Amino acid sequence: MVDRVVVTGAGGLLGSTVAKLYGDRAVAFDHASLDITDADAVHAAIEGARPDLIVHCAAMTDVDACEDDPDRAFRVNGEGSHNVASAASHIGAKVVTVSTDYVFDGTSGPYSEEAETDPIQVYGESKLAGEHAVREATERHFVVRSAWIYGHGGKNFLSKIPQLVSQEEISAVIDQFGSPTFAPDLAAAIESLARTDHFGTYHVVNTGFCSFFEFMTYGLRFLNATTRIKEVEVGSLGRPAPRPLDTRLSGSAWERAGFPPLRSWQEAAESFLRER
Repeated sequence: MVDRVVVTGAGGLLGSTVAKLYGDRAVAFDHASLDITDADAVHAAIEGARPDLIVHCAAMTDVDACEDDPDRAFRVNGEGSHNVASAASHIGAKVVTVSTDYVFDGTSGPYSEEAETDPIQVYGESKLAGEHAVREATERHFVVRSAWIYGHGGKNFLSKIPQLVSQEEISAVIDQFGSPTFAPDLAAAIESLARTDHFGTYHVVNTGFCSFFEFMTYGLRFLNATTRIKEVEVGSLGRPAPRPLDTRLSGSAWERAGFPPLRSWQEAAESFLRER
């Protein structure tokens, strides 16, 4: 039974969704109230809250910003994760740390939890460092890798669609494939996992995969939009950080642990768009 939960990164999309799910049981920290790179502050906050569980959502997730400032990326995603896990270990709490499909190089998806990691940009490297730090700091950990997370209130791909329907033409990437994941579905899966002692690494995404182009097309068609979509390749965008092209995730360990697969990405996308 989880009576008290600390949520880091509660100002972000997933963190706020997790905090809302736990309701009165959650002690929510956003960046303004807790700097996870400050080890003393993290330990003081965790010891003060005395949670049974920490859901660690705080991260530097801007892929290009990480490439431009690798020192900060590793401080936040690597050292910050160590600080949170170390504090969890000190009081005997479980910790869920949320990681990413970008720990893979994108050349041979779909990836199982046992697949070899090989990030190709600073963001993925720093998140992988965070995974290692959590594993080293406490045995009572869950590493949850997810991908293409979207939801209400977030600055994410699908959430832009209702604002794009008035445009005549938009661009979408055709050669990058992944597993879109609805934040409430991911939060519910985390809650289910954290009630167990099945510690380890899990891939948790909505079932199926698509390209960004297919994802955008699906959303616009659902809204009966007439917006034209221009096909572009990710390499043509001139971004500072390289993107892995195929980071489809397979949740084989998730299913072996007895958890049902999440609903399809199409069902989740429809649910999101209907709610909007």
